[in-house]
Amino acid sequence: MNTLRLFAGLLLLSLISTINISAKEIVINGKITTFDKYPLKNVSVLIKGTQKEVVSDIDGTFRIVCDEKDKLMVRANGFVPKSISPREMGSETPIQVNLKLKSGEKNYELATVFGHIKAETLSHAINLVEPNLNYGSYSKITDILTEKDNRISASSFGVKISGMSGKTLYVVDGSEVQYSYFESIPTTDIESIAVLKHTASARYGLKADGAVIEVVTKSN
Repeated sequence: MNTLRLFAGLLLLSLISTINISAKEIVINGKITTFDKYPLKNVSVLIKGTQKEVVSDIDGTFRIVCDEKDKLMVRANGFVPKSISPREMGSETPIQVNLKLKSGEKNYELATVFGHIKAETLSHAINLVEPNLNYGSYSKITDILTEKDNRISASSFGVKISGMSGKTLYVVDGSEVQYSYFESIPTTDIESIAVLKHTASARYGLKADGAVIEVVTKSN
């Protein structure tokens, strides 16, 4: 009988220890930036499934206490939300969270109006081609680019941006496309165009050494 009680006691102790381990709280320190490393403030960091939330400060940093098994949702107006797992991030301190700006003039405005980043800072990364322009008045998409920026030239081989080496990468509605497809897009279908250069195009890797042109269509 004493042996049975001892076994039951050890089993209970083991269960309590397991519960304590599974409920272990950790402190997460992190920094939220754009892909070109500009800090983002007023960004929400929410523990999924709860109402516990913190907001990043002026230099993009945040601090939150959570369970090591929790999932964090990072959200900012105009940016693509990102889910992160403290456990998967390992021992890196602070956690680095890079957010991608959504394509389109509306998202550019949201990012700045809500105070996540200054307009003049964001413009260093992304050059928008004439926001709110009636693109349908142009016969070709390349005409829009070359008329509004004299550093851009176009030929049957592709778009070239002065000061950038390598080939230009074309992205339409989030997907990489060939130049033949890009130049055939009807101008009446275009909602917005963005030209990404230097560090702003870094998220596309080495294939973007000649800059990136992102297009969002009205059907997207």
